[in-house]
Amino acid sequence: AELLEEHLGEIRSLRQRLEESICINDCLREQLEHRLSSTARGSGPTSNFYSPGLESTPQLCNENRVLREENQRLQAQLSHASRGEWSKATNCGYS
Repeated sequence: AELLEEHLGEIRSLRQRLEESICINDCLREQLEHRLSSTARGSGPTSNFYSPGLESTPQLCNENRVLREENQRLQAQLSHASRGEWSKATNCGYS
């Protein structure tokens, strides 16, 4: 009986934490929706940056990934080119 009461107390505690998490989640969702709607209004109807609904999320994630990869590639090229220029300068006696 004591073990059962202990489990019931734990269940009540977990339920309370779950309810608090749901409340926090709802508040955060409302804040996000408000910010997204403000951003959409501020950027105007011709902007492709924001499109309503969650269906655009995978597309935005994919675009983000592609842009990050391109950024890394360009940074590597820049770094390689900078090292090449420095190497040319030192070989020509311009150190």
